[in-house]
Amino acid sequence: MTQIETPAALDQSKFGVSCKAGDVATLTTSADSLVIEASLRIASSNATEHWPCVNIYSWEEGDGSLALQIVAFHPDWEEALQIAYFRSPSKDASPSGPALERDFEHKRARRSSESAR
Repeated sequence: MTQIETPAALDQSKFGVSCKAGDVATLTTSADSLVIEASLRIASSNATEHWPCVNIYSWEEGDGSLALQIVAFHPDWEEALQIAYFRSPSKDASPSGPALERDFEHKRARRSSESAR
């Protein structure tokens, strides 16, 4: 939790994230949307670059449910691949329904560019 956020503020936020970058930095916060990119250093054409391998996108759906999509990228692929998708129930969902929907079927990432808002 960052110093300026209270537990009440965290409860009202739609998404939470906690990151650790080696021994250098730690970030724990919450927000109404997230776009996270994780990259690796690779060698290509006699140069090195950081290639984004995994992105995490989040958004609120029209029915009030919250969605989180994990997308993988590879230099040899023509398009990104969704590797996981999670969705909370809508605001009108039955309390006896599932707490969280999930989809682990690998498929073409269709929302990633839309959700990077």
